[in-house]
Amino acid sequence: MKKSLFLIFCVTALQADIYYAKAVPFVSREIKASVSAQVTRVDLQKEGRVSDGSVVVTLDSNLDKINLEQTTQKIALAKELLETLKKIEQNSLEAMQIAQDSYRRIKGLQSYTKVQKDAKKSAYISAKSGYLRAQESRIRQASLIDDLQLQKAQIADRLRKKEIHIPKGEWIDKIYVRKGDVVTMGRPLVRESDLRKAKLVLFLSESDREGILKKRIYLDEKPTDYKIDKLWRVDDPKHPLSYRVEIIIKAPENFSKLFKVSFR
Repeated sequence: MKKSLFLIFCVTALQADIYYAKAVPFVSREIKASVSAQVTRVDLQKEGRVSDGSVVVTLDSNLDKINLEQTTQKIALAKELLETLKKIEQNSLEAMQIAQDSYRRIKGLQSYTKVQKDAKKSAYISAKSGYLRAQESRIRQASLIDDLQLQKAQIADRLRKKEIHIPKGEWIDKIYVRKGDVVTMGRPLVRESDLRKAKLVLFLSESDREGILKKRIYLDEKPTDYKIDKLWRVDDPKHPLSYRVEIIIKAPENFSKLFKVSFR
């Protein structure tokens, strides 16, 4: 049976501990835009239906798709260059080690002049500097790749947020936007509800509240094992000096059903 959603029904006690209330979805939430963009697609046929898990609203993502492709290409090129820099670093390390060994072999020998020793030492220092530069270049390149991968993940996240999916099985209560609308961050796009459970909302007077937690809940004159989930005092123009009660129940086949609620 097609389910219909209703706003919270304000109940009035007909007599002590007897109320009427319509079930409302246990959880309802609004999906809001996390980025500013133009709406490029809206599937209005999904409004007032159970979601099949597909996309309901799509925001413009052409620039993000181009950026994602370009960033992916940059990462591939950067990785190729990183491999080259690793080879250069390895070659520089080997050259440094050769120069170091050559200098160590002669620096204590009397048969070599100071000029010859200084030349070997200079060659070693130069090779070591070349190795350190190569090492620095490899580290910078690796850091660049990390930055590009983070940038790619951020772009991919923006793309995901521009395709609004409602989980399969949830109720698409309202679609707020239309194709061509320009939305800003925080603007509501879709309202959806979880129909796996429902709740009844009652407003009790001070006198009716007393001892209510110790009483059993009856629905349509039938005893249940349901318990009061929430109970707190409210004070607004519609319900002055009253207590709001929420009772979690199994989702009915028809959310328009009116329940008779009593406490005994």
